[in-house]
Amino acid sequence: MSDLKDLNGFDNEENEELYETIIMTDDEGNEVEFIVVDSAEDSGNSYLLVIEAGQDEEDEDDVEAFIFKETQENDESYVYDIIEDEKEFERIAALFQSSGDDYDIELD
Repeated sequence: MSDLKDLNGFDNEENEELYETIIMTDDEGNEVEFIVVDSAEDSGNSYLLVIEAGQDEEDEDDVEAFIFKETQENDESYVYDIIEDEKEFERIAALFQSSGDDYDIELD
């Protein structure tokens, strides 16, 4: 199952200041900043389409993106994980594909 997508039409340097950012901790304890490109609700679940902040891409029209699913809410903090179920991933990727006015998504 592929968790990565190419996000075309999102110029990260120009738009980075216009979007909300979140800080997540990876499995090794490192903090990683992500730019929230879009969000969606489906079947009572919340999802984020994000790109890693500060990506140094040669081709700004081809940016690697991720979809995170909200798995837990604690007061004012949220826990997001990568979608493990392939069918759920494909359904949510299609949801973002159909709603993305400012970007195009191509699945790897």
